Amino acid sequence: MLGTRSLRPRPWLFRALCAASSVALAACEDRRGGDVEVYPGVAATVISVEVERRVLLVDHAAIPGVMEAMTMPLEVEDPALLEGVAAGDSVDLTLRRIDGRVSVWALERRARPAAAASPAARPGLLGEES
Repeated sequence: MLGTRSLRPRPWLFRALCAASSVALAACEDRRGGDVEVYPGVAATVISVEVERRVLLVDHAAIPGVMEAMTMPLEVEDPALLEGVAAGDSVDLTLRRIDGRVSVWALERRARPAAAASPAARPGLLGEES
């Protein structure tokens, strides 16, 4: 049979397309026509949360080549990201800048150490015997 080729999906092709699309995302245009830049993995500490305004006040690490470490308010694109987020949480943010305006596109909370999460969980507190 001439020209028989397997029609099975190629896993490497899928991975290559995913990689190419994520690279393209960083330099694409938003639906509104503006340039989009994506900054993943920005370490930050939440200072305050304003759920009704969809705003996080964060103290974030420097983004090399973009901005220094600073405390700033950031609009959150999806209000569902704010569920369970509180002041003092350590988070990793994925930021998007569209025409100079920076917003939170994704947010992942970092786990707190068990001892830091609750002082009462440490032995010897609240009159307990060690």
